[in-house]
Amino acid sequence: MAKTDTLSSTLPRKSGVRLDSARIDFELGIRGVNQRTLAARAGIPEPTMSRARHGRPVSERTLRRITEALLGIPLMIGADMLVLAPEKKTVSARSLAETVPPTTEVHGLDARPEPL
Repeated sequence: MAKTDTLSSTLPRKSGVRLDSARIDFELGIRGVNQRTLAARAGIPEPTMSRARHGRPVSERTLRRITEALLGIPLMIGADMLVLAPEKKTVSARSLAETVPPTTEVHGLDARPEPL
């Protein structure tokens, strides 16, 4: 019977780097590309890109590849005016939840007041 290397199975894996998914979405948006295109340009599998966008840690090598690929894709002129910045997404969601009163129904219709 072969002896199992218990040392390698008990060592913790490297934690890696977690990417800001809102920032990645913003960067993709202002370049007019999707995660498939970015993954291809970075030379990484698309599932790896998807996991990174959903908060799973990636290696420093993968981070470097994604960063270099993003820097190599030109910005789409004017897209920054249309794509909501990551900071504003969070603030907008919070402020919306705080300022919009609960919905009242009038004969099954949403009677939410008009924004100012």
